[in-house]
Amino acid sequence: MIKKLMEIFSRKQKAHLCLLGIMIFVGGIVEILGVSAMVPVIAVILDQHSLEKYGIVRKAMGFLHLETMQSFAMFLLGTLLVVYAFKSLYTVWLTFMQNRFITVNKNRMISQVLREFLNRPCSNENQSLIPDIRRGNP
Repeated sequence: MIKKLMEIFSRKQKAHLCLLGIMIFVGGIVEILGVSAMVPVIAVILDQHSLEKYGIVRKAMGFLHLETMQSFAMFLLGTLLVVYAFKSLYTVWLTFMQNRFITVNKNRMISQVLREFLNRPCSNENQSLIPDIRRGNP
């Protein structure tokens, strides 16, 4: 099936298809990032001192000039909102790009099939169909 698709698509369409594959992979990573970003936020909300034992959290708080776990929790909530906003926008854009690829290539394929049908030599059984197709009557 993939071999047939590679014969049908032009070089530009193949490149666009590869780009879509990469974008889908990045979309999966963004989804994982969104889900995994919830764990530290929930941990800080449930027990504000649960993350103090990790050295990286203390370093991050020092780097961000945050002195309390409550301010760190607010920072994590804001970061989570930004991650989910980005994830939502990326998902909408990815869906748009996929639908555009499908629509454009579907129309190209239909035009190509119709062009091939109209330009092939006439035989007795399809000779009466050609004027109807050219007028738009099925």
